[in-house]
Amino acid sequence: MGTMLRITANTVMPAPGQRVLKEADLLLMQHAQSILDLAQEQAERILQDAKTEYARQREQGYQDGKTEGKMEHAEKIMDTILSSVEFIENIESTLVHVVSQAIRKIIGEMDDAERIVRVVRTALLTVRNQQHVTIRVAPADAEAVRVALAGFLQSSPGGKSFLDLIPDARLDKGACLLESELGVVDASLETQLKALENAFHAKIKS
Repeated sequence: MGTMLRITANTVMPAPGQRVLKEADLLLMQHAQSILDLAQEQAERILQDAKTEYARQREQGYQDGKTEGKMEHAEKIMDTILSSVEFIENIESTLVHVVSQAIRKIIGEMDDAERIVRVVRTALLTVRNQQHVTIRVAPADAEAVRVALAGFLQSSPGGKSFLDLIPDARLDKGACLLESELGVVDASLETQLKALENAFHAKIKS
């Protein structure tokens, strides 16, 4: 499913086909990326140091013949590791929330027409290899999409248009459904944002 932004191995960036972000928005995304990178580095360092110390103390305990005392100390270190893991998980959730709210703020500042056009353009990336696609949007959004995609919606000489646009009264503003030979894709804004949040979670845990 398409998203309005793309997460690569090391960066957060607009998805293919998206217009370049405004400078303020770009700075916001760069700041979010720097926080994400720093948290990952700190998390990895905390875990590695704790595991190394645990292994050292356990080995030292065996060598000194004081297994009980040393193992008790090692168990305390393991408790520290578990606490660190819990702390890191809390950081992960906070980061995802902060970045998600920042993205929602950027999107919320767009006017309705620009927002739905971006949603539709991003959604079309998921079905770009299909011969024919039907786009369903709320009636209030239909005109903005029709104007933005006018070139694609016009019938080609001797043929049929690649796209059909259908205002659907069952859909709320901002909603978008794509129908093709693959089936029906829910490409609504909220769905794309949820997919983005899941991608952030996966990136942090990788």
